[in-house]
Amino acid sequence: MNRRILLLAEHLDGRLSPETCGLASLARQWEKEAGCTSSTWVILGCTVSRLAEELASVTGLDVFVLDHPSLALYNAEAYAAALTHWLEEQGPWILLLPHSSLGLDLAPSLSFSLGAPYLSGLIELHFEGQEISFTREGLYGKRTERWKPVTNQRVLATVIRQGRPRDEERPVHPGTVCTMPADLGQLRTRTLELRLSRKAETGLSTAAVVVAAGRGIGDEKALTLLRELVSLLGGAALGASRPVCDRDWLSIDHQIGMTGQTVSPRLYLAFGISGAIQHLAGMQDSQCIVAVNRDPDAPIFRVAHYGIVDDIQAFLPALLRRIKERKGMPA
Repeated sequence: MNRRILLLAEHLDGRLSPETCGLASLARQWEKEAGCTSSTWVILGCTVSRLAEELASVTGLDVFVLDHPSLALYNAEAYAAALTHWLEEQGPWILLLPHSSLGLDLAPSLSFSLGAPYLSGLIELHFEGQEISFTREGLYGKRTERWKPVTNQRVLATVIRQGRPRDEERPVHPGTVCTMPADLGQLRTRTLELRLSRKAETGLSTAAVVVAAGRGIGDEKALTLLRELVSLLGGAALGASRPVCDRDWLSIDHQIGMTGQTVSPRLYLAFGISGAIQHLAGMQDSQCIVAVNRDPDAPIFRVAHYGIVDDIQAFLPALLRRIKERKGMPA
C-alpha cells in the first residue's frame, strides 16, 4: 500500500511548538520502515508562509499550507473542517498530530468526521508488510500497550514528543511549499482571542540546571534539602513531576512534562522520579540527565546519562555535604 505520513504543524504567536519540532525525525524513521513514498507537513493558518518555509528548510519535507482568515487563530471547528476536506482528497495516509492540547482537542473530531481510527499518546509505530500497529504507554508508564487498527487506509494518532532532530539529521535540500485556500464550509463558531495563562515565574524555562523532585523523595520535608541544593548550584531552578504537584508539595507552576513545562537545561537532576513517558516528554532534551532512584528498574534510567541507585533520604544529605566541602562552606 502506497501510504503517506502526514504531519500536522502546530504554531502559536508566529512560532512552531516544541512538539512540532520533534515529529520530523520520527516520521523519517518510520517512513523507511513503512516504505512510504514521503512524509509531508500540513500547516493551517492565515499568511503563515514564513513558518512554512522554515519547516521546509529545517526538515527537508514538503509543506502544504491550508490558508484562510478563519484559521488565523486556532478554532476546533475550522481546523477540523479544513483538514477533513483536504484529507478526503488524499490517498491512504497516517496523520500524526502533536500530543498537545491542540492535538488532543482536534484528533477526536477528525476521527469522527473521517471515520478513521485514532490513538492518543503514540510512542512507536510498527510495520509488518501492509499491517500497522501502534505502541503507547498506559497508566502513566506502568504498562506498554500495543494496538492494531481494523483498517489501514486512514489512521491518525497524537505522538508524544521525541526530542529535537540531531544535527546530522538536518537536510541538505529544503522541501517545497504549496499554499492553497482552505475549504471550511459554513462555520458556526469563530475564535475571538487566545490567551496564554500567566504562571508564576519559576525560572525553569531559562535555568541551566534543573533539580526535579518526584514522588520517590518520600515526603514534603525532602523539598527543604532540594531547595538547599538549588541554592548551592548556580543558575538552578526547582521542578517536579506530576505526582508531587498533585499532592500539593509544589505548585503546578513547577510541573515538568506533557501537561506542564518543557525544559532543556545543561544539567537535569531527577530525584525520586520514576520516568513516566508523560514526564520524559518535558525533559528529554536536557544535555545531561542524572537520575537518583532506589528502584533499579525505574524507566528514568533508560534516558539518563548517569544513574544512581540509592535512597534519596540518604543520598541527598551526603551530596549536600560534599558540595559544601568543595565550596569551602561549613557542613
